[in-house]
Amino acid sequence: MEKYYYCMQNQSFSKDGIILMPVQPNHIEFIRQWRNAQIGVLRQSEPITKEQQIEYFDNHIWPDMNKKYPENILLSILEGNTLIGYGGLVHIAWVHRRAEVSFLLKPEYTVDQDVYSRYFTVFLQLIRELAFQELGFQRLHTETYASRSNTISTLENTGFVREGLMRKHVIKNGKTEDSLIHGCLSSELFRYYLRKKLKNILITSASRKVPLIKEMGKAARRINPDSKVVAGDIDKNALSKYVADDYWCMPRTGDSELAALVEGCKKHGISVVYPSRDGELLFWAKNRSLFARHGIDILISSLDSTNNCLDKLAFYGYCREKNLPCIPTAQYLDSLDADSYVVKERYGAGSHKIKLNCSRDEALQHGQLLENPIYQPFVKGKEISIDAWVYSNHLVKGLIMRTRDIVVGGESQVTTTFSDPEIEAEALKAIEHLQLSGHVVMQAIVDNDGNFWIIECNPRFGGASTISIKAGLDSLYWSLLGAIGVDVSDIPFEKIEGQVRQVRVPYDISFFSTKF
Repeated sequence: MEKYYYCMQNQSFSKDGIILMPVQPNHIEFIRQWRNAQIGVLRQSEPITKEQQIEYFDNHIWPDMNKKYPENILLSILEGNTLIGYGGLVHIAWVHRRAEVSFLLKPEYTVDQDVYSRYFTVFLQLIRELAFQELGFQRLHTETYASRSNTISTLENTGFVREGLMRKHVIKNGKTEDSLIHGCLSSELFRYYLRKKLKNILITSASRKVPLIKEMGKAARRINPDSKVVAGDIDKNALSKYVADDYWCMPRTGDSELAALVEGCKKHGISVVYPSRDGELLFWAKNRSLFARHGIDILISSLDSTNNCLDKLAFYGYCREKNLPCIPTAQYLDSLDADSYVVKERYGAGSHKIKLNCSRDEALQHGQLLENPIYQPFVKGKEISIDAWVYSNHLVKGLIMRTRDIVVGGESQVTTTFSDPEIEAEALKAIEHLQLSGHVVMQAIVDNDGNFWIIECNPRFGGASTISIKAGLDSLYWSLLGAIGVDVSDIPFEKIEGQVRQVRVPYDISFFSTKF
């Protein structure tokens, strides 16, 4: 008759072809032989006879299986239908919700360290599923002789923390040996798996984007204290190399360099790429699935949505189709009739070679200096930026609006947050229609009559977007969590009370050494 544990709702746990199930009578002779063959690594001091093995299970294990709170839970480890080991939870203290972990493989599986570590890793994952999720334990612990380096490294690589050393704790083969105590808490396990998933983060086109690098570092280390922010740029002298944790002088983002970019990411331990320049967004969006196959997540919107934002003429066409309040945009000036005009490049950063509030003749002249000019009527009013973070289903989690008080080179050097429910509702509706995800920055104008007009939308983190983090839009943290598969819908958007003003100024960094 098959044995089972009354306290276990599920009688088997499986992963990667390995199965844990209650130990059965036909297993105990194999277990006895394996224990006797490995006395040197066990607390057992003498060989166990067949009679002793049967008596132990008859008196202690089989009767215990029917109890609500057994003292031990012994499980057989099978690969397919083959018994390869056993283990379980021993010295259980139900009142304290803790137990010691026991594990033993058949001897031939312990010769190759990689084979042993693989089976032990799967076993630890399954035993924690039983202990933490099914039985509601809060702590597991192990005792390991110090000479068992492979066992110790596997424990520490799978979430067990070294908690203590018992010096000269046992005498084995005539020699004293230390014992190590490791522990694993249910409350720490989720955090441990997050740390394992999030490695290093690459910020591309890092140039001198010091605020972004620093904020990304803060967000990453909340998940994994060992994560590094790698600044990537084609310029070997980029200033970001002095503030990032690591620097990579990258190849250019082109299809001919795909293999080099993938290998470079692997070399630098990159698990997340954060593109930061308009000119490279299409490349990363187009190749997102390729990098995903190598375990590298690109934080970017879909290719179509990204392209809609980067092509300002297409962006206007999309907004008009969706009845969004976008400033009219034309490829030819004759299509517009206005008192004054704006001329800018169709692709790339909107501030690049822009000319504002110019006459028709001035607009035509300036257009001849651009590669792909587009024209818009000049709208008088207050220019604002809206930083938002958008779920993968294109719903906005939160947004922060700010005025652009002093603008230099297209970026806000002084910017101040503000609130206006009507404008916020318009912005939220527009951003959700654009089918974006992650951090986005919308540029808009509130004209002198109070009307809201969209200028453009950048599907990336902006130069002054760090103010939105200070105001409660924790977008970099949410993006990193999303990249490693964490649902952030339960994490609230906690907008601060009042306003924030951000002033961007250069500052000096000094390094001291006897040799550079």
